[in-house]
Amino acid sequence: MRTNRLIQTVESHTEGLPVRVVTGGVGAFPGATMAERRDWFIANSDDLRTFLMCEPRGNGWLSGAILQPPTRSDADWGVLFIEVTGVLPMCGAGTIAVATVLVETGMVRVEEPVTRIRLDTPIGLIVAEVAVRDGRAESVTIVNVPSYAHAWIRCPAKCRSRAAVVAEVP
Repeated sequence: MRTNRLIQTVESHTEGLPVRVVTGGVGAFPGATMAERRDWFIANSDDLRTFLMCEPRGNGWLSGAILQPPTRSDADWGVLFIEVTGVLPMCGAGTIAVATVLVETGMVRVEEPVTRIRLDTPIGLIVAEVAVRDGRAESVTIVNVPSYAHAWIRCPAKCRSRAAVVAEVP
């Protein structure tokens, strides 16, 4: 069999959600930050996303994560999150899967009882704390970036009393 590309993946499940973690074979994408790498990936490598996520190798409920060298000095790994519909800025299940895969494949130095992994993502630095026993990941706790409202939407509504009410929804 001849092949043009060899991509290494680890199949993971986070409470039943399948997550395909790409551990090798794709190289580092261009960009000074993970947000820039995400933008480059969207513009230039959508064929890789569909190859990994869609039929016949994937399915509609499959999530994915592509490991990258970090762009920041305080991170252990960079991550791009992909799924059938596109490229995400962040994915909780994907973060849990990545942390588990990094520990169980020895791609990070494992410390018991807790291994702390710093992930460079398009939205910023995510910290995953992996509870480890006998070299195996038992659970993952995520410290995410602070939440924020990207935009506010004004939603006017009429009440039965005919008074106008305007709600602002983030």
